[in-house]
Amino acid sequence: MDDRQAVLLAALLHDVGKFGQRAGQRLTPEDRSVESDCCPSWRGRYSHTHVLHSGKWVRENLGERFSQVEILALYHHAPEACTWSRLAKLVTLADRLSSGEREPLPEEESSGKVSETPLTCLFTKLEGAKGPLQDFPMRALEPDLTPWFSPGPSAYVPLWEAFNQDVAGLSKDVDSDLLFHQLLALLEKYTLFMPAAAYRDRPDISLFHHIKATAAMAACLYDLEVTEDFLDKMLGALKGLPASQSLLEQTDFLLVAADISGIQDFIYSVTSEKAFI
Repeated sequence: MDDRQAVLLAALLHDVGKFGQRAGQRLTPEDRSVESDCCPSWRGRYSHTHVLHSGKWVRENLGERFSQVEILALYHHAPEACTWSRLAKLVTLADRLSSGEREPLPEEESSGKVSETPLTCLFTKLEGAKGPLQDFPMRALEPDLTPWFSPGPSAYVPLWEAFNQDVAGLSKDVDSDLLFHQLLALLEKYTLFMPAAAYRDRPDISLFHHIKATAAMAACLYDLEVTEDFLDKMLGALKGLPASQSLLEQTDFLLVAADISGIQDFIYSVTSEKAFI
């Protein structure tokens, strides 16, 4: 596994700990031994402890071969303390950029339990800010979409157990690129209908879409061969440092949309005679 594959896997799995944390995954004293290094301190206590759960998951489910992935996931909120600081900062910057679409919650709505907060359906926001908001039931993705039309309680524990059971069935000795795509598919299956963030951010972006975007941007940043100095300045710009604000105006990414040739021709060739309107 080369550095690029490690960065992509770490970006994909950097927040898998949120899934485990919400499902009640327990940390041992050994898991917490790096807490002071990789968790930021806030108001006298450590925050972002989901990174400990991410590191634990990678270590226990992927094994020693992926120890670099474990370290990069552990330190994505404290990349300066990581042995591979430049690689960790690639994941950190991709994570920050991917989080940029989050909408903050009003203060009075920021007190619910994260493990009980469902994903808000974006389509219910089409009526405007004053329209009623509805939530997705938290279920694994399946061919039958019928269950998604009836609300249900958050169900992290059974989803977490099923996810880990599917991961256990994967061969960890395959090519890292293949494993990446296998994990991507399983994460889509199990995290598409759970919120990426739900404490101070409106829960309308799924955990899957956040980690997929993070992995995509981490790949772009790696292939751009950006320096660690550039990464430091970009992270400073995102924190509001005036000296680095001009960097945010750069256009380093290109979003490409594709269509299947012939679909439009087929649609417009369908006869409208006797069509039901």
